[in-house]
Parts: sequence; C-alpha cells; structure tokens
Amino acid sequence: MTLDGRNGGYGLTSSKALTGTNNETHINSILAAVKVRLFIGDSHFDDNLLELAKEAIADFEKITSTSVYEQTITLDYEYFKGKVKLPYPPHNAVTAITDYVVTGNKTKYLEGGTGESLQVIYTAGYGILPDEIKSILVKMVECRFKDESIGKYPQWLYSTIRALKVDIE
Repeated sequence: MTLDGRNGGYGLTSSKALTGTNNETHINSILAAVKVRLFIGDSHFDDNLLELAKEAIADFEKITSTSVYEQTITLDYEYFKGKVKLPYPPHNAVTAITDYVVTGNKTKYLEGGTGESLQVIYTAGYGILPDEIKSILVKMVECRFKDESIGKYPQWLYSTIRALKVDIE
C-alpha cells in the first residue's frame, strides 16, 4: 500500500496479552485498600469487589489510554512512514526493529519507514502500581460499590482521572 506524502501509521490493528507477574498483586492491593476505606472486615463482598476492581482498571485504561496491567502489545500497521506515539503507555520495552528509531522514556515514539507494513511488539504497564493511580482506582471501586445502579462514575472522579492522565505522559 503506497500513500505517498503521508506520515504516520495507517491501517492499525492491535492485540494485547497480559504478561506481568504483578497483575494479580495490583488487584489484591486495590481490594485490600477498598476494604479498609469501606470498613469491611470480612470476605463476604470480596468476589463483588474483585470484579469491580477489574472493571475499574479496564475503565481507567480506556479513559486514559494507558496500560495499568503489565502486558505485551502487538501493533500491526498496514502502512508506516514518519513518526508516531506508541499507544497505551507507560512503555517498558520495545522489540528492536531494524531501520527504525525508538525515542522517549515512559511514552515511546517510533520513527522511520518508507510506507511499508510494520509489526511492533512491546511491553507496557506498571510493575509497581503508583500510589496516585491506586488511589483513583480505589475511589472508582468505592463509587461503584456504593451505588451500582449508576453504572458510571461521578464527574469529579472523571476530572481527577483526566488530570492524572496529563501527569502520566
């Protein structure tokens, strides 16, 4: 596919596979913090809280376009030329790609190409969950647990999440 004059990646498809050894630790630490915050001393609500924690992580990742869980991400570009920001930061490691340059720290950029197809494989997510993200995830679970009929989060929480997104990048 030749799209002369265009820069960037087009025809993108992606897949994710959870790979981190700390992913279960993330869930359990959120569960423990929620139980403390809600003064729950037994395990009666654990299954419900675990599901809400998993939903909160998925919602957080969707809202911020980041990776909380450690995972391997495969991107397939039908056409690649120029420079693009890789999705789902923080990025941990990018598989070496001949004739391409990878720059950036937590958020990585890929540069190069002449319009050919390209597959990029990299790992993303947190080995240790930052306190500010854990705190927001706990608040998300708490909001959903207290009023499951809402099905969404209060506006102040969305604002907090979006403000944190700026700090992540």
